[in-house]
Amino acid sequence: MHDVLNWLTQLRPVARLSKSFAKSGLAKRKRRGRLGAILKYLGCLRQISDRLFCPRQRPPAIHTIIGIHGKSPNKGRPSSDRARVYSAVVCPPFRRRRRSLSGETMNISAHKPDTPTCQLVQAGPQFEGKQGLTYAVGISAESVGSKHMHLQLATIPPGARAKAHLHAEHETAIYQLSGVSGCWYGERLEQHVVVRAGDFFYIPAGVPHVPYNASADEPCVAVIARTDPNEQESVTMRADLDALPDWSSVTPLPL
Repeated sequence: MHDVLNWLTQLRPVARLSKSFAKSGLAKRKRRGRLGAILKYLGCLRQISDRLFCPRQRPPAIHTIIGIHGKSPNKGRPSSDRARVYSAVVCPPFRRRRRSLSGETMNISAHKPDTPTCQLVQAGPQFEGKQGLTYAVGISAESVGSKHMHLQLATIPPGARAKAHLHAEHETAIYQLSGVSGCWYGERLEQHVVVRAGDFFYIPAGVPHVPYNASADEPCVAVIARTDPNEQESVTMRADLDALPDWSSVTPLPL
């Protein structure tokens, strides 16, 4: 805003110069007068902005503008009737300085946003997600302000299974901490894998899957990382696939 006012104020001498060379006419003179009044008002606004945003600085510099066809003036006066000399007040460069509530001047151009730092967090309270599994969030947008990743603990109780779902546009990496789980996956859930403790399992973005725990007495616990800082936002349920897996072929898996 200050720079705009400064630029508009410098147009005032030009308007006065063009007025001196304009043809006589009451309508044109009125228009010139209105323009001069507007520029004068803008000049007052600029002076106010100078006091607000440019405190404790040297007085503004004076720049001399010589009219068209004029010669170098003597002591600030025109050398001929066709020459005019004007002095334009130009505000010093705007240094983005303002006064704090305590009255001290502070430089806000040197202010930097808070520097990201490391954070130590504990797993949050458990909750049941849309997939039907139990989660405890560690790293997320809500807990640490993460922008591109999510890290959590997932637990599948004995004999439980998730609902068919996928994570649109987000990849998933799983590390099995304890227990043995199985997972149906694919466009029609036609593929199957067994994941044991110590195994890593990768699920590409957009691939439907149904994890489950076939054990009758031991839960499955896994660490899940996903390229979505918000756990539930990328979950797309696929209820049309829930009946496809052949559960009759699943037997308790050995540890």
